[in-house]
Amino acid sequence: VTTSGGPCQGITLSSFTGYLNTPVTPGGIPATLNSSSLPYSTVIVDNSAAMNQVSPTYGTGGIYPSLNSLASATGVNGVVLDVAQSKGVVDLVNQAQANPSCPYAVNLEAQGIQDLINTYRAGTGKNLQDVVIVGDDNVIPFFRYADAETIGPESTYQVPLSSTSAAEAALEDNYYLTDNQYGAASELTINGTLLPIQSAAVGRLVVTP
Repeated sequence: VTTSGGPCQGITLSSFTGYLNTPVTPGGIPATLNSSSLPYSTVIVDNSAAMNQVSPTYGTGGIYPSLNSLASATGVNGVVLDVAQSKGVVDLVNQAQANPSCPYAVNLEAQGIQDLINTYRAGTGKNLQDVVIVGDDNVIPFFRYADAETIGPESTYQVPLSSTSAAEAALEDNYYLTDNQYGAASELTINGTLLPIQSAAVGRLVVTP
């Protein structure tokens, strides 16, 4: 099923969940996508392919020794999840990049990443305490939520973003950006607004300009 009309015309209405755990290169699920070694307390999420495009210095290989050290640090009990190894996420990334003015396409990508994060939950999911996102919106996207506020809506803000960026397109369409859903295993709808119920703290590591 695909959408028709508007900036999201042609977007596939699918989260690609059927093959999120399918590796880009055949031959078995990479360790970074294999959640059999549960339970982890921390999932560190990156997209090595996107990071390499944004900043080759921190891309493939450059930042990973530090991320692996963080994951193995005392008290962290973490794992590094490189979503660039997921065929499903790669397809969602390509779809979102081809449609930068469509917030829904970006949300599909973000949802695919969240689905992978949630495979690291054991039982009730209480083992997962922290989600660390590596990179900015161009590497791991924020979720887009419609701003229902009539006073000072997102569309009225003037922010220093590229006019062609997906983040700018979201603000112009009156969406706000949030990472909260990456730490949620369930959602609640209030007056037509979808709200994530967080059970894990979420933070971002960003590159200093």
